[in-house]
Amino acid sequence: MTKWERTLKTLRNVFLSLLIALISLSIIVLVNGPSNVMQALSSIDGTFILLCLLSWAVSVMFESTVVKLSSVYGKLNIKITDAIEVVLLGRFFNSITPFATGGQPAQIYYMSAKKRFGVAESTGILIVKFLIYQVTITIYGALVLVLAYPTAKRYVQHLASLAFVGFAVNSSVVFLILFFSLNERVGLGLLRIVVRVLILLKIVKNSEDLEEKMANEVRKFQSVFKNILKFPLRATVMSAFTLVQYISLMILPYFAYRSLGFYGENPWKIVGMQSILTLFVAFIPTPGGSGAQEGAFYLFYRTIFADSTAAGLIVWRFFSFYLNIIIGSLLLPKMRRSRNAEEKTQIDSND
Repeated sequence: MTKWERTLKTLRNVFLSLLIALISLSIIVLVNGPSNVMQALSSIDGTFILLCLLSWAVSVMFESTVVKLSSVYGKLNIKITDAIEVVLLGRFFNSITPFATGGQPAQIYYMSAKKRFGVAESTGILIVKFLIYQVTITIYGALVLVLAYPTAKRYVQHLASLAFVGFAVNSSVVFLILFFSLNERVGLGLLRIVVRVLILLKIVKNSEDLEEKMANEVRKFQSVFKNILKFPLRATVMSAFTLVQYISLMILPYFAYRSLGFYGENPWKIVGMQSILTLFVAFIPTPGGSGAQEGAFYLFYRTIFADSTAAGLIVWRFFSFYLNIIIGSLLLPKMRRSRNAEEKTQIDSND
């Protein structure tokens, strides 16, 4: 793929993601009433907007610290500034690709091309981070379903049940590793079931190749997971940081709620509802969850935000989605320079 084709693909993904998000937002603004939206935004409280920004920054810093700590497993030392760049690029590409699948490949490329860590080392760092995240969010998600599901169900009724599907999708890797560790035959049997479901849904075609690839990936994750468990204190610290990173994003709707002059709702209630919402849209294949995120926000919070639901959506989505695209796009020229330098090095070595 040429440089021009790669640029066009990125621009197309950004355009598609923003288009879906803006169309969904426009529909909700029309339903809520444009005059209500303008009135709510005109009297917004800047203090809570700053808290939104601070919360977003805290999530970036804690995620970056987890990346730095993950590098220790590969006997590498990533500077915190480099880790921040890796996180911001990952968030950018996650925001413009279905199921947030574009972040890790972009991060691996950037770390190997720009930071010269090597593909294997870069992949290892992100696998450690991924597994810490998955285990932490699986435990957290189980607690959320127990504690926050009844509250969410009062607002969206039976639709809240889709959060269980999202939980199953998010926790599948953790459970596969667990089953492989206990009994590899059972793990392979579960993999075959997963592959058959994917074939039934016409998501994949070649089942034999996919089964083998998935089995190899799970074995790789299993090996890394065993290495993580050799250092339980470090793993616990990384899990705690991951939880702070996650909750810093889950509390954004509460700050949006307060910025519009509302008060009275418990912040932990909003965190719980937002966690259910995140599980609710986890299996929606649009880039960055565009459309699904906006629609779910309206369904979950229309009673709480009343006539200011669309205004709350604008504030929340800016800090949870648009800001990632804005900041991440500023790093793209740096990524392209890294790619150009790598291609030049390959040409020189061939000569």
